[in-house]
Amino acid sequence: MDHDDSLNASRPTWGETASQGTGSWSSHAPQGPWAAAHERDASQTARDEPVPLVPPGGRDAFISAANKPLIEDEERVVHNVVSHQDSRPVDFLKLIGLWATSMGQDETGEEFRVEGPTSMAAAKTLGRGLSFSVSLVSIEDQIQRRLRLGSPFVVYKKLRHLNDNLDVIERGKLLRAVLLEVRALTHRPLRTHDNIARLLQLVWEPDPDFPDQAWPVLVMEYAENGTLADFQVDYPNLPFSVKKKLCRDVACGLSALHSAGIVHGDLKSENVLVFDTGDETEVVAKLADFGCAVMDLEPSDTAAIPAFTPPWDAPESYDRLPRDSLKFTDVYSYGLLVWRVTLDGANPFRHVNTLALLDKAEFHRQVRTLKVEDRVLPLAKSTLKDPFCSTEESYIITDVLNCTLQLDASKRDLNRSLELLHGVSWLKPSSIEPLMPYEYHNVTSGPPGTCFVRPRCCL
Repeated sequence: MDHDDSLNASRPTWGETASQGTGSWSSHAPQGPWAAAHERDASQTARDEPVPLVPPGGRDAFISAANKPLIEDEERVVHNVVSHQDSRPVDFLKLIGLWATSMGQDETGEEFRVEGPTSMAAAKTLGRGLSFSVSLVSIEDQIQRRLRLGSPFVVYKKLRHLNDNLDVIERGKLLRAVLLEVRALTHRPLRTHDNIARLLQLVWEPDPDFPDQAWPVLVMEYAENGTLADFQVDYPNLPFSVKKKLCRDVACGLSALHSAGIVHGDLKSENVLVFDTGDETEVVAKLADFGCAVMDLEPSDTAAIPAFTPPWDAPESYDRLPRDSLKFTDVYSYGLLVWRVTLDGANPFRHVNTLALLDKAEFHRQVRTLKVEDRVLPLAKSTLKDPFCSTEESYIITDVLNCTLQLDASKRDLNRSLELLHGVSWLKPSSIEPLMPYEYHNVTSGPPGTCFVRPRCCL
């Protein structure tokens, strides 16, 4: 199985972005209040009482050891069954129908235009994942102004593996990955949300073998700092206030998704993007990559997460679950993300001496045992100490983990996590209009040149 880096926006070299003026983070010289922490000598991080379970050599030695196997640890699990009754293959017409419907319901449709064809010849490939390959493309100044972008780059996400060897079913699965992204990112409350990555346009790439065919390409805003995983590699000693803010951003985006009736399905640092805000002292995190999302379920439906990435999955991720239980798999994954961010982005499970040097297969087997035996929470709490966080800061993270890393899903509470991370100033977010389910197989033709999918009622 492919390791999924579909929005792991490995950005251009620092020299390239600096020459383009892409923001305060586009050089090796750190900016903002955490610059001093970034430049601090490793010897200054040593403590008389080392963190339990951290190998000799201190914080930097641990981070180096824990990060080395990180990519190898991750291998996406793909279920070979449909996630629910509407997970049938979709075709080109249905994808266009969905897009047309989204545009037709939006007063600001000027922003969401279907453009093309386009050429990928000038694009710089950033990575390849399960369903998509990702490329970086520079844009003209007038387009940057029209789309109100802070960067002269955008990201093109195109489908992988489209060739003559694919049958209708396989092609339909790939198109469904696009459809899930479009469904989530064109929902009005989400496409303007501060913590959801922005879909800019849908363009079309001509098929190199069949001139009369074209394939959809998603145009996404470009994250100057890459993924949250990238960001913590570049800035491994972030102040706790920055870590806390990034975790809060992720919780806000996830809460919005759940309010809209969407389960992300594959929440991890590699699927969170970090953007500049225009303020040199602040960045913002946004959720991305909805190709494993679950949506369009009725209250009585059950579903399985289409794909997920151990070790960042919930204990029950392998199971088929009722609609209202699926969102709690995201909450558990969120708790793992908070733990990982607090420990400077390293794989926290590699903290455990008995896991540190295991091969991938045995590592995943033992991590799964820890989860199903409900031993992850006490393990995580034992690591929340200096130098990763102070005693007072550890209290906040401990409380967040208490309401996320629970084997009993009924004890997981994302809103409580938000309250803890916001503090006394927190106000519960207003309710979000739910995403209306669609009968993807029911496509109705409209006036010449248009088509749409008919929404079905959902209580």
